[in-house]
Amino acid sequence: MKYRKRSVEIEAIRWDGDGQTVLRIRALAQGHKMGVNGQNVLFIETPDGMIAAEVGDHVISVPGGEVRVCKPALFDLTYEAIDA
Repeated sequence: MKYRKRSVEIEAIRWDGDGQTVLRIRALAQGHKMGVNGQNVLFIETPDGMIAAEVGDHVISVPGGEVRVCKPALFDLTYEAIDA
């Protein structure tokens, strides 16, 4: 059988290592605990455990409030921008 990914709108912010971006991601992650280490790796605590975003990764929020991290190449293959 073949399958097609259903259309799902997400919100995403590309982690660039900047303090202002942390604030935007914090709002996107809605209460998930977060921290940044000395190498600009952003850690986000989720119900499934700690996830890490390196500079250039996308932090995404999917319907239901789940937060995920997606590498740039996979993000570009999977998602396209839409007008808000």
